[in-house]
Amino acid sequence: MVHFGRNVSFIAVVLACVALKATSNPVGHVQVVGGTLAKQGQFPHIAALLRREISGARTFFCGGSLIAPTWVLTTADCLRTHNVGSTSVRTGELDFDQATEYEQLVNAKRFVVHPDYVPTTALNNIALVELSQPVVEIPGFVNSIKLATTRDVLYPGTECTVAGWGSTSEGGATSKKLQFAYLPSMSDVECGADWPERFDSPSQLCAGFSQGGISACGVDYGGPLTCGNNPVLQGVVSYNNGCGRPGLPSVYNRVSNYVDWINSNINNSTLGSTV
Repeated sequence: MVHFGRNVSFIAVVLACVALKATSNPVGHVQVVGGTLAKQGQFPHIAALLRREISGARTFFCGGSLIAPTWVLTTADCLRTHNVGSTSVRTGELDFDQATEYEQLVNAKRFVVHPDYVPTTALNNIALVELSQPVVEIPGFVNSIKLATTRDVLYPGTECTVAGWGSTSEGGATSKKLQFAYLPSMSDVECGADWPERFDSPSQLCAGFSQGGISACGVDYGGPLTCGNNPVLQGVVSYNNGCGRPGLPSVYNRVSNYVDWINSNINNSTLGSTV
């Protein structure tokens, strides 16, 4: 997705909220390409990570997934150049130009980055944002999502869905409304052939089409990939090269590989590598 900002005034963790309009940031990051506009409540787990500017405006910089009332899963890359004090998370977001009663804004309490994260290769590119107070779950509109485990086998060709905010073409104009796209999961062999020097099959997976055209990338980082008839969170958008280019599918962190690490931090907040 491409960055864009929004001036907001919110009372966090209540069902009613007040928000001002979004302002656009320069295009230059890659995004969901070939997507369709989402409906309110279609992705109740999706979260928007926001940075508070000196002016007081809040600027969207990455996606995430609500996995517990006080926890959002995202990527370590998303948090590298940001600090806890200026970061907040908005759930229930659909359109950055139109506020709804489902939106909640909560400040970040701390970042938890995977201890084996390697910035140069995006290996173990996964992180948690602990929230300062719980998000109020609103059934059908704001809900945490189930994490995939090793029992949730992801077979090649399984229909998956990626969601986020951004433009419909590489370098194109932004969309301030939530978008989604359907993508098939890919085999590790096929993904490794497309990313021969970077793909790590135990911790990563690919989804997309060999001919390109539909993709998640750029500021979609941290956003969710859900798969199957009863969707679970299988992937977290990690890296890409361009938007929807042939032979260059999006790469995702494989959630099932990290579920023990995630749960250990959620269940014991003293664990993990914090920044």
